[in-house]
Order: sequence, then structure tokens, then C-alpha cells
Amino acid sequence: WQPSTIKKYGFPQEVVAYGVATFGAFLLFTPWALLIVFQLPMLHDNTRWITREFGWLYHVKHWALGMSTLFFDPSGGTVLSARASRESFMTYWIRLPVLLLIGYACFYLYRRTPQRVWFFVLSLIGGTIFPLILTDLVTGWRSSTPFRYLTPGYIGMQLAVAYLLATEISAPSSLRQKGWQVVTFLLITAAIASCARSLNTEVWWNKEASYGLPSA
Repeated sequence: WQPSTIKKYGFPQEVVAYGVATFGAFLLFTPWALLIVFQLPMLHDNTRWITREFGWLYHVKHWALGMSTLFFDPSGGTVLSARASRESFMTYWIRLPVLLLIGYACFYLYRRTPQRVWFFVLSLIGGTIFPLILTDLVTGWRSSTPFRYLTPGYIGMQLAVAYLLATEISAPSSLRQKGWQVVTFLLITAAIASCARSLNTEVWWNKEASYGLPSA
């Protein structure tokens, strides 16, 4: 549409652009929608594992593991190989500082940035994670526990933490600056150590479906 046409019918240019983008996305998704309709029984069979009911503690543990592994993951295959280690104090509570950092980073982003900035990042997190979490809380399913389903939300968390660290390590106060420089150093060190730990393992703990498969 030409700008004169948009003005004539009173449609803001942003609304028209959004409508065109939505229509284009709908067209691109049409082949997949048809495939879902024609292969509905197969879809039910392949996603039946999602509908298995688990307790709320199972979900909380997986949410904590998923968010904390963005920056720190010391657990390794022992999480699955021994049931006791999965229930252990160290496996979950050692991740608490990372979870607190993510929460504070989201709050910091909300308080320090324009609405268009924090709304984009927080909607990326909430729009991906909260619908799945609410579904699981109501039904008892486990649709929010596979980490791949929450990837956009995890990206939003990383953006929030990156903004927090980048802003604070250049703060005018030398004491606050040094404190956040230490936090940044510890976070990077923990991430490198986690990568080094998982480097020589055949399958990491988050690949539950593949953990027991023999080597090719």
C-alpha cells in the first residue's frame, strides 16, 4: 500500500506492517499446519510424553536447572546416573546465585531502560516461558521442562544479564564498578569451567532421551 492509501483509510503504518508480516507468517506456516492436520494420530503418539503428570517439585527443579545452566552447569552426567545426586543439596542450591542474578537483571532492565527496550526483552521471556509454565501448573504436564521449548526466553535472560554487567562494570563509582567486575569475572570463569567439564563427556545430563543410547 502507498502512504496516501494508508492515510486515507486511517491505518497507522505500523499496523499495516504488522498485518502484512502476520499474513506472511501465516502463509509460511500453512504447509506445516496441513501436515499436522493430516498426521494428527502420529502427532499424538510423538507428543504423548508431554502429558505425563509430574509433581510441582519436579517442575521447579527443571526450571531452576534450565535457567541456571545459561551461565553455570557443574552437574554433569551424575544428575541422571545416580538418583541421589539429583536430589542432592549441591546440585540445585549451588545454582541459586545465578537465579538471583537473572532475577535482579530483569528488574534492573525494567528500572533503567525505556519502555520499548524492557518490554521487548521481558515479553521475550514471559511470552515464551509463562504460558508453558501455567499450562503445566494447571494440567500437571511437563511441556515447560524441555529446555529447547524455552530458547527465546533464555535469550531474553542473557540479554538482561548482559545489559546489567555491561552497565555496572562501567559505573562511575569505583567501588561498585570493581564489585561488578568481580561478578563478571566469576560468571565467565564458571561458564568456562562448565564447558571444560562437559567437553569430554559423551552425553550431557540435559539429553535425557539419548543418555542410555550406545555409542555409534
